[in-house]
Amino acid sequence: MIPAYQELPVPETLRASVRRIMRVEIDVAQNILIPARPTGFTYIGWFSKGTGSATANDVRFKLQAGQIHFSGQLSTFDAQFTLHGPCVQYLAELAPDALYRFLQDDIGALCNRLEMRQGPAQTALSEDQTFIALLTRFHQTAGETVPEIAKAAAHIEAAYGNISIADLTAQSCMTERQFRRSFTKVVGLSPKSFANIRRVLHALSLMSDDPNLGLADVANEAGFYDQAHLTRAFNQYLRATPAKLAFDNDGVLRSIVAGAS
Repeated sequence: MIPAYQELPVPETLRASVRRIMRVEIDVAQNILIPARPTGFTYIGWFSKGTGSATANDVRFKLQAGQIHFSGQLSTFDAQFTLHGPCVQYLAELAPDALYRFLQDDIGALCNRLEMRQGPAQTALSEDQTFIALLTRFHQTAGETVPEIAKAAAHIEAAYGNISIADLTAQSCMTERQFRRSFTKVVGLSPKSFANIRRVLHALSLMSDDPNLGLADVANEAGFYDQAHLTRAFNQYLRATPAKLAFDNDGVLRSIVAGAS
């Protein structure tokens, strides 16, 4: 069973950059396979306790207490974790343009990658407070965003992906190529992919809220042409059909659905 994340409150001062803060604790040593679960968002993680290893996209990482990692748009590979408990990991789900503002780098180049760095030194603060302090430092030293892209991403989110990319491009006063490249650099995905993932996550949320809702109705409410279109999108982004997703045994999937609601 994939463990579930516990959500922590996001301080008001961080809400422009951080959508959610989560914590997971593993009490005993175990191997965990986390399937590809794209969300359209990027993450900062902190491994506050324990040791282990992770393999993702054919790259193996050693995990040790104190490390932080930046996750690009993780959409096409599974992650295998070997953890020696007890282990504690924190994860901050960021606003679409936040990692770009934090790193002032091409987030599209981080697609399907993890970047590991040494994290904060041990302090007298609690683990929760230490992670909040880390996020606060990133937020306070963040660079500028690209306003047209931040606005476009917010419109896509608000519409659950059901919005004209051509209209957003026109509103940005950029060419189609300029808009696509700038959006990918800031958000980490093309505007079309970002919108498609938002639509898939909205469908997941509908399925979770009402397990008796038929897939044809889910497809219609989430903005897909039909049930076949919905199934193709699930296979593309979740590598599973809607009927084969097990919410009860997948804590990561439940957490993603909670964030999509």
